[in-house]
Amino acid sequence: MNSRALTIVTHVASQLMYRWIPPVSNDNFVHLPPFDVEAARERDWLEFISYLTLTSDYVNSWWPKFQKKMRDDGRQLAAAIYTHLAAIRMSGAHYVVYSDESYPQILRHMTDAPLGLTFTGDPSLFDRFAVSVVGSRKASPFAIQQSQTVGTMLAERGVVVVSGGAFGCDIAAHFGVLAGGIKPAPAICVFAGGLQSLYPRSNYAIFAKLRGRSGIMLTERLWQAPCRPADFTARNRIIAGLSRITLVMQAAQRSGALVTARRALDQGADVYVLQHPADDIRAVGSHALMGEGAPTFADGQDLLRQLDGDL
Repeated sequence: MNSRALTIVTHVASQLMYRWIPPVSNDNFVHLPPFDVEAARERDWLEFISYLTLTSDYVNSWWPKFQKKMRDDGRQLAAAIYTHLAAIRMSGAHYVVYSDESYPQILRHMTDAPLGLTFTGDPSLFDRFAVSVVGSRKASPFAIQQSQTVGTMLAERGVVVVSGGAFGCDIAAHFGVLAGGIKPAPAICVFAGGLQSLYPRSNYAIFAKLRGRSGIMLTERLWQAPCRPADFTARNRIIAGLSRITLVMQAAQRSGALVTARRALDQGADVYVLQHPADDIRAVGSHALMGEGAPTFADGQDLLRQLDGDL
């Protein structure tokens, strides 16, 4: 359990700093003492952190930056670790870190893979073919209707629908998943903040239904972490990373959907764009992707015809 403990320390430290830290290599696990993550109290974590700062070159590669940012000798970090793990145990949620064998394999190819993930729902969904559905919060009625249709069609074919739970296209796609009545609901909803308070709260009824059907609610943030504007870009990289294909239902010139699409392309995934009239100002980002050669689809049926060999 020493590799897991070290990765937990690193993940929580990165979250307190809001700065990504590269994962530890296997070589750094060799000389660590045994450590029982499940039984550890706050003082045990503090002793372990103190040991790491004296012996681990890996920890000391980021520890000075942590101290400068947090002005912490390890006590705040130990408290944050214990609080996060205790909340997860009390809620019955899951927590996987990069060193765990159960960490989603599809995320390991990312250059900035999350060091830790907290989630509720059926872990087997991570092993299934997944498609991201993203789009504007202020999408057109056509884009929202097609997002819902696509969500239902993909779910009925056993495909996991990944999205961010936001207004507009995101939540419409997951509403479409629910319309299929499948359990576990083939859905992964990725949040920018912690799972203590799901955002946006106005979509909580749909989140609750997804949870009731064992769909996955996922975040890299700590359990009680607030949702900050800057966190959405980091969240979007995970949406892209979880999927082999990303569907852009509608994207403005500057939008999270466009950011997600570009991250998906950077990671070698395919991006498909829903067609919109050329004069639709809500789809300027969509048209930019089309101009760069992204394949398009007219509606859900057209999409399924194009993806027939992949699904």
